[in-house]
Amino acid sequence: MKKLILVISVIIIIASLLGGCSSTSSTSATTPSTSTTTTAVTTIVVGTGNDMDKFCYLDANGNLVGFEIDLLTAVDKLLPQYQFKFEAADFASILVGLGTGKYDIAAHYYAWNPTRAQSYLYSGVPYLHYSYKITVVKGRTDIQSLADLEGKTVYVASGSNTANYFETYNKTAKKQINLSYGSLTPDLLVKGLADRQFDATFLDTRTINDYNVAYGNQIAGVGDDLLPGYTYYLFQQGNDQLKDAVDGALKQLRADGTISAISTKWLGADYSQLIPGLEIH
Repeated sequence: MKKLILVISVIIIIASLLGGCSSTSSTSATTPSTSTTTTAVTTIVVGTGNDMDKFCYLDANGNLVGFEIDLLTAVDKLLPQYQFKFEAADFASILVGLGTGKYDIAAHYYAWNPTRAQSYLYSGVPYLHYSYKITVVKGRTDIQSLADLEGKTVYVASGSNTANYFETYNKTAKKQINLSYGSLTPDLLVKGLADRQFDATFLDTRTINDYNVAYGNQIAGVGDDLLPGYTYYLFQQGNDQLKDAVDGALKQLRADGTISAISTKWLGADYSQLIPGLEIH
């Protein structure tokens, strides 16, 4: 009897050991490997315009289109660590949003000026060049220079580089140029000149041609080319990592002809060349 009990006990112990080994083997066989790695992608919010023809505007279907969107989309494709998200806004609120952290990049054909440079970080690589002319209704002959504008009224877009230019001019002018600030659409701007609501405005030469095609050949650029320069993207102060990444992409896109192609597509000509002697800020 004792021998029977002993045999049964041995059988139970052996069965337990075998069951434990089986359980361990099963667990080991079904435990998956977790040695995978993922690269974090940072969303970059781009603040851009909603009504600047050819550059950043809403088309008939409400889609945001234009030169700025095409170029920054090309930049984004070269930067896998980022995902660009575009948000349309009126011109005056874009830089406010950049300053408050709502946007990471501001894109609206921005020229360099010292006031902006104190508050925002400019890209080190420009993407288009431009020059401006005093712009009047066709047939007007009493305005040919900045001095001729003294005592007269000039329309400028609020917060624009041209506004800054005239504000700086007024600091040393014998007689002040009266500045009328606003955010007129192109058709109302041309109408304002034609109706003498203001005497002149300041437009780049490309825009003068575009407005004449669109609104009946009513305006003319007069005098010398003024305020030549380049356009840049703007970033929050201190965001050098994003700025440097975008700069690198812009260099590549200029070298491979992408900026030239996008300029020709939207603007009808290549304005992407770097002009000898024209300062890059």
